[in-house]
Amino acid sequence: AIDLKKIIDQNFSYPIIAKPEIGLRGQGVGTLGVEKIHSDSELKTYITNTAGKILLEEFLDYKLEFGVFYIRNPWDKSGKISSLMQREFLSVIGDGKTTLEKLVKNHDRAKNYIKDLENRYKENWKTVIEKNRIFNLGNIGNHCRGTKFCDVNHKITKKMEQSFNTISQQFSGFYYGRYDVKANSWEDLEN
Repeated sequence: AIDLKKIIDQNFSYPIIAKPEIGLRGQGVGTLGVEKIHSDSELKTYITNTAGKILLEEFLDYKLEFGVFYIRNPWDKSGKISSLMQREFLSVIGDGKTTLEKLVKNHDRAKNYIKDLENRYKENWKTVIEKNRIFNLGNIGNHCRGTKFCDVNHKITKKMEQSFNTISQQFSGFYYGRYDVKANSWEDLEN
C-alpha cells in the first residue's frame, strides 16, 4: 500500500506529474494514467484510484517538448540522434463568439476526445473563449490525449548530438534510447 502521508510530508511543490510505473501510451495498466496534480487532495484521489506503483515527477513548465532517440555502437566513442520529434499539444483558438464546447466539437482532432475534454474542462465548457486566445487542451504529451508528434529531424545539429553524447556517456552500458525533453527554445535543446 502507498503511504500517502509519507508522500505528502515530502512537501512537493505543486503541480507535479503522477504516472504509473508501467504505462501504455500515457495510460496505465488498470490505472488513471499520466496526470498533472495540483494539490494534496488531487494526489490522494490519484493514489486511491490507481493500481500498482506510481512515479511522481516535478512538472516543468517549458514551451517545447521533444522525443530525442539516441543511438551509439558500444565500440564507438560517440553516437548520434537518429530521430527528433516535437510534440504539438492539442489546443483551440478562440474567436470571441464561440464556447469552448463548440470549438472542441469543430476541431478536427479535439472532437475525438470530447468526453475526456468535457470532463477536464467542465468549468470552462460553456465559456466563450476570447478572440485569438490559444486554449491549451493538454499538457501531457501522448497520443491518447491528442498530442501530435511532428518529425523535425531536419533540425538535428552536430552541437545537439554532442550534447546528447555527453549526457549518454554518463550511463555505463547505455547505447540507445529515447529521451523525453522539455526546453524553452531550440537553442536550449541544442545545449
